[in-house]
Parts: sequence; structure tokens; C-alpha cells
Amino acid sequence: MNKKNKKPELFFLGTIRQARDDWAHWMAEPEAATEKTIAKKKEEQKRMAPQRCMSGYVSELCLIDRDGTVILNATTQGGSGDYFTPGNMLIDFLTANPDCCPAVDPMTLDDVGIRWFGFDIREVLANIAFTSLASGTEVPPGVWLYRPFTVAPFADPYEMLVPSQDRRDFALDALCEYFHMLDLYKECNCAQAWAELARQLVYKGNLVPF
Repeated sequence: MNKKNKKPELFFLGTIRQARDDWAHWMAEPEAATEKTIAKKKEEQKRMAPQRCMSGYVSELCLIDRDGTVILNATTQGGSGDYFTPGNMLIDFLTANPDCCPAVDPMTLDDVGIRWFGFDIREVLANIAFTSLASGTEVPPGVWLYRPFTVAPFADPYEMLVPSQDRRDFALDALCEYFHMLDLYKECNCAQAWAELARQLVYKGNLVPF
């Protein structure tokens, strides 16, 4: 097979995120006119804490390839304060395998050039970078950063398929049902299942050459 016709390497990242024990410490105190409104804002902060860069962490992580083969599977070692083990293992893997790092290839008519996919992947990689940096790990900027006003080297398949103005009315479960994948969505209870769901959506949506 010549290089032109060679299928690109694809990576799908699945994660489980949780709130740090000290999540509230890192968030600004809500400001509002009434105690009821403040309490409501605090509840919203608690709900969103797992998804924020400094108040949440990745407790379980799975990276699979285009065929669904597991490349990396990592979980926290247990115990309070272990916020960085899965992320550090991903960074170690990418440091040892730089060719697997997120990268955008030249875009063509039948290929947008993106090689890394995962739900909320921008926020997930930022979360991993923050917790790893705080643990003293050197995080290569290519793992999670990209130049302003350029195409990100990673993408959320849901966001690629559903326009931003439609996301309030069409959630991920609706998209999965539309593509006859609702059962797969309902079984997403671990990082590997989320990675596989992302892989299947990329395939069903024909987002890259398979």
C-alpha cells in the first residue's frame, strides 16, 4: 500500500471524571442578591466541578485505536489525593511515542485531518494537563495546546456532527438513537465504553476515512 492510500492512525479517548475532594476551594465564591440564589449557584458549581480544569480530575482513562484495540488503560491508584495517575500515564505514553501525539494533517475533500477524538476532549486534555503540572510532571504543550486561530488537533465527535445552535435540543443520547446506537450509549459506564462510543460515532458520521 502506498503512502497516499495508507489509512491514517486514529485515536479515541474515553474518560471518567470526578470532582476533587477540595473542589470548592478552587472556585470563586458565588455572588448573588439572595442566599437562595447563592445556594443554587453553589449546587451548579458542585455539579460542574468534575468538568472544570482545577476542580476535577480524570479517574479513569482509555485510549483505543481505529480498530477498537486498547492502547492504554489507566485508573487512579485509590485513596484521596490521587488526581494525576491516569493523566501522567497518558503523558508518559505520548512522550515515548511522539508519532501518536495529537496532530492535524493537511485537510482534503474527504478528510478533515483530525486524528484524536473524544467527548469533551478539549476540557479533558486541559484537565489532565492541569493536574499533571500540579503534580510536578512536565507536560509537553503539544499534548493539549494549539496555536490561536488554528484548527484544534482533537475534536468531540458530537460537536462535529451537531451544530452548536442545535445542541440544546439534540443531546448526545438523541444523536446515538438517530444512528441506531442507543444501546451502546446506555452501556457507557467505563472509560473504554466511552472511547468505543466515540469511535463508532466517528465511523457512523463518516468524519474520517475508515
